[in-house]
Amino acid sequence: MENDIIKIEKCPIPIVWLDTSIITNLCIYKNTTDKLQKIARGRLGKLYNLVYTYGRAGKIICPLADQEIEVWLGRAAWLDTINKLSLGINCVSLKEIEDNQFYKAMEAYIKNKKDINLSYKDIFYEDPVDELKEILSQPIYVALNSEIIFGAEYHRKKKHDLINELNARRERNVNNKVFFVQQLESEIMGGIDALIKMTEDFFSGKTKDEEDNFNSFWGTVNLSDKLRYWNSLNSKNHSNKGLLSFYKSKYYSSLPYVHLTCSLFAKIMTDPQPIRSGDPMDIQHISTLMPFSDLFITDKAWSVFLKQKNYNHKYRTKVCYIGNMDEIERFFANL
Repeated sequence: MENDIIKIEKCPIPIVWLDTSIITNLCIYKNTTDKLQKIARGRLGKLYNLVYTYGRAGKIICPLADQEIEVWLGRAAWLDTINKLSLGINCVSLKEIEDNQFYKAMEAYIKNKKDINLSYKDIFYEDPVDELKEILSQPIYVALNSEIIFGAEYHRKKKHDLINELNARRERNVNNKVFFVQQLESEIMGGIDALIKMTEDFFSGKTKDEEDNFNSFWGTVNLSDKLRYWNSLNSKNHSNKGLLSFYKSKYYSSLPYVHLTCSLFAKIMTDPQPIRSGDPMDIQHISTLMPFSDLFITDKAWSVFLKQKNYNHKYRTKVCYIGNMDEIERFFANL
């Protein structure tokens, strides 16, 4: 879907993004000798050396961008691997990236602007070009290793429950012969529908348990923040209907994180194959970071789908997986 209202400013120094699983395999490559096949070790060795060498030459930026959220075992070695490649350059949280786009689009909608201007700077704490130059000019750099909030077991259970719930919905969709296009339409309004339901459940006391009550509370806070911002920009239309009109507009549906999230969830929610444990986080990473990246290395299944939908062309991003080593080497050779 061609979109003329979204204008994305790419970073003058190419951004290279590595999927969590890629970093995990790079960590195995760096720290063990017997867990990878010879061909895999060769590819991973080339990739590690390319990212390491070009990063220290100031020719690429390979940031840490919440990939560590699902890393529970061998966390210290995993973080050490990505920190050597990222040089301590971090993106803001994925939610902050989404919120930034959302509020820019809301303002553009209310003011009837022709374009929504998004910049690579929006996904970083500071301009990564300046940050990289400063890091490379110093003898050492600082990288922070964050702890897992609430502990690994909490997140493991939460992930397990989410996958089970999504797979149950997917099976119903497959049995009811719900097609991709139909699911895509429902996904677009799914975000606001979920917030409204969580708010209603919270105030009516219909939450099932403590966890559900916690989620409903934060859903209520989220919706309240959006309404508050809407009202601060639009003195003529202080109502839920006004906010709903924005959700139904192209200003909302054209946002990269919305467009990609809805499309990718529509794919997995209508697929006969079970949803994989890493799919929800992969979708969040793709939808928030792929549009701003120049080289986006993900797994094979997502790489194929993104190319089938021409999202690589739409966002001017080289999308590939570790098996595309020839393409990866050409990318670096052309820098």
